[in-house]
Amino acid sequence: MTCATAAAAALCVLGALAAQSWGATVTTIASGLNNPRGLAFDADGDLFVAEAGAGGTECVPGPRGPQCAGLTGGVSRIDRSHVVHKVLSGMISVSGEGGRGAEGVEGVAVGEGAALYALLGLSSQQVPPSGFSKAATEKAKAQLGHLFEFNRSGQSKAIADVGGYSWKWTGEHKSLVPGQFPDANPCSVITRGGEQWLVDAAANTLDEVEHGVVKELAFIPSPEKNGKAVSDAVPTCLSRGPDGAIYIGQLTGAGNGPGAAKI
Repeated sequence: MTCATAAAAALCVLGALAAQSWGATVTTIASGLNNPRGLAFDADGDLFVAEAGAGGTECVPGPRGPQCAGLTGGVSRIDRSHVVHKVLSGMISVSGEGGRGAEGVEGVAVGEGAALYALLGLSSQQVPPSGFSKAATEKAKAQLGHLFEFNRSGQSKAIADVGGYSWKWTGEHKSLVPGQFPDANPCSVITRGGEQWLVDAAANTLDEVEHGVVKELAFIPSPEKNGKAVSDAVPTCLSRGPDGAIYIGQLTGAGNGPGAAKI
């Protein structure tokens, strides 16, 4: 399951809610964002938005049509005046034609001091062995599935290969989701005290990153229908509650009926 699917599902839910006669007012505060995904506020009230991008011009055949790569992903900051500032740019993005179903920067988190974090989906193991240029292939392998630390000046460095860890972990636990593992797609990230926690929508795990070391904390089991697992849980978002606990939202895979998804 992809983070792009989760984003599309969320938009459908929001559209349905907005259509209800609840008297709610929806106000657009920013536009022109490039496949926006995760959100995070800083202490000043600025909003950081992860942008998965819209792929690019280098395309290779894929199971659902061409997959196109480009450096169109990044992170934007929306200030309290609703002005959009590009903070991080030139990150790898892989999508269908026209930016459809893009995977790139999926999550963003605000750390202590000047530290910011950007999480990219998929993994280096999922980069096609041929078809992209050498430069695009190297960029994709160096960024996809990685957690980056960056600052407001746009300087960034990779601090953990989360996607690579998930790919290896799922390859060692194929029986958990038969027919789908190995797989990887880091999707959302939060941070506190120099540590990061994230969910992987394809590995169905909650992971911790401490000093660049990735550790699997929990596996979210597949929901069951009539006593049998239909598809996986697809955890796509997480947040820390006022009680200190981590709350995880599930999308659930195709085939699960209403009510299968949980928090």
